Amino acid sequence: MRAAITLTPAEQGAVDTALTTTRAVRKRLDLERPVDPALVEAALQVAHQGPSGGGEEPVRWIVVTDPQVRRRVGESYREAYAQLDQEREAPTGPGAAGITKIRGSSAYLATVMTSVPVQVLACTVAPAPTTGLGAETAKFYASIYPAVWSLQVALRARGLGSCLTTIGLRRSAELAAAVNLPPGWTCCALLPVAHVTGDDLGPAPRRPLNEVTTWI
Repeated sequence: MRAAITLTPAEQGAVDTALTTTRAVRKRLDLERPVDPALVEAALQVAHQGPSGGGEEPVRWIVVTDPQVRRRVGESYREAYAQLDQEREAPTGPGAAGITKIRGSSAYLATVMTSVPVQVLACTVAPAPTTGLGAETAKFYASIYPAVWSLQVALRARGLGSCLTTIGLRRSAELAAAVNLPPGWTCCALLPVAHVTGDDLGPAPRRPLNEVTTWI
C-alpha cells in the first residue's frame, strides 16, 4: 500500500506556526514601510487555491496601491466605522474589558485605513444569497472566506500583517465607486496589508479545547 501523504515534522511545525500566529493586525501595521507587490502577489497565488462550492471559483481580488484610491476607500471605511460606533452600546459584563480593547484597536484602524500601503478587497462573482440562512448562504460565504484566510496566513508567512474587516461594507456603494467595481461583483471583505512593527506574533488566548469540543 502506498504510504499516506504527510508533511515532515519541520513542515508541520511551520504550518502550525503560521496558522496559530496569524493575528488581526491593526495597531502594529507599519504605515511607513513600502510593501513589495511581489509579496502580495505570491500570497494571492496561495489564496487562489482556496476551495469553493461546486468548484466554481467565484473569488476575485482587487489590490489597491494607488494613494488616491486608498484614500477614498479609507475615508468610506472611517465613516462606516463612525456610524457603527454611534449605533452600538458600550460593552458590559465579564468580557467588557476585552471588547473595549478590541474596539480601541478597531477605532485606530479606522483612522489609519487611508494610510496603509496596500488594501485588498475580497470579492465574489457568485449570485448574492436571497436569505440570511440555509445552504445557499452557506455556499456563498464558504466559497470566499477560506480564500481570505489563506491569504492572511500566506501574508503572515511573508512578514506581512492583515486584518479581515467587513465594517466598510456598510458603505458598499461608496467602496464600489472608489475601486470601479465591475458589475456583478460583490465585495465581501476589506483587508489592510502592511509590514508588522515589532518582532513577535503569538497565539491568541483561547478557551480550553475541551470546553468547545464534543466527541461523539
